[in-house]
Amino acid sequence: MYDTVFKFLVEDKNVCRILLSALLKKNVLDVEILRNEYVQELKVHLYLYRLDFVAKVKESNGDISTVTIEVQKTWQDLEILRFRKYLATQYTAEENIYLEKAGKKRQVAHPMVTIYLLGHSIGDLKEPVIYVRRNYLDYDNNVITEGVPDAFVESLTHDAIIVQVPFLKDNTHNDLGRLLSIFDQSKKLKGDSHFIQVNEEMFDGDGREVIKRLKKATISPDVRNQMVVEDYTIKELEMKESKIMKLTGQWQEEKQGREKAEQEREIAEQERNKAEQERNKAEQERNKAEQEREKAEQEREKAEQEREMEKQAKEMAVKDSATTRALLLKMVDDYQSQGLDLVEIAAKLNINEDELKKITSC
Repeated sequence: MYDTVFKFLVEDKNVCRILLSALLKKNVLDVEILRNEYVQELKVHLYLYRLDFVAKVKESNGDISTVTIEVQKTWQDLEILRFRKYLATQYTAEENIYLEKAGKKRQVAHPMVTIYLLGHSIGDLKEPVIYVRRNYLDYDNNVITEGVPDAFVESLTHDAIIVQVPFLKDNTHNDLGRLLSIFDQSKKLKGDSHFIQVNEEMFDGDGREVIKRLKKATISPDVRNQMVVEDYTIKELEMKESKIMKLTGQWQEEKQGREKAEQEREIAEQERNKAEQERNKAEQERNKAEQEREKAEQEREKAEQEREMEKQAKEMAVKDSATTRALLLKMVDDYQSQGLDLVEIAAKLNINEDELKKITSC
């Protein structure tokens, strides 16, 4: 799983052809590594190693097709976004586009297969090698066979092969399993993780070509030195990641503390606002009660004034009645002194005779 060793391995075109043929389950006649500026830019991070190939493949019907193969190798559980970003660059790469010679003379792309060599497992899938294949289906899910494959469809969709290295252990019941056992990390030599122990007798002719290439890597000073560099770099990255995770954890705790304090401040502010609203409501109720008391007091004062006015009016009426009676008695005396009787006096004063008798008799 060392980038240096993997690169050394697939730089041998015959070994690369053997590996790709086993994974694709097809006869790869020729293979060429494409330029990889994007790979070189990211390789210093040692998180994800990528290689792209153009292969001449002999199909089951005897046709020869050109296939773009993208291999992504990683020893860490990476975000899906990184895979998708790099996949997007391959879909837009000009070297993968060609002019269709037959038919409409349109621009189409070579069919593409993505191979993911993962040093970790994914989800709940336990199979060491997973094939994701497309089908052409109609509305009723019937497989379409006529006109297949189509250049348009092949240009815009692709198959995938996923190798989960942790599940390669003891998976040697077929040719591919035996060949991929060279990536089985459980076979690493104790005391020196730069070597794996393999039984050459379990490999056939093609497999022994791969083993021969790996043996050349063991005697290459450059490969050995680069493996040591990768060890130190990976260790440094792991330390940095550990530090980042620690700092991230502290930052998360501080962030949570800030958020909690902010929530508590908001709750306290809400409680203060609620208390202020209750105080305002109580003040309004007190003001309302005071206004009602003032109104009641005004009504009492008004009623008292009305009673006083009524009393004064009654007193005035009584006073006026006494004055009027005294005046009438004097007038009656005057008329009687003139020799008039009560009937004549009542006619003079325009008063009922019985009323006049009542006034004079009191």
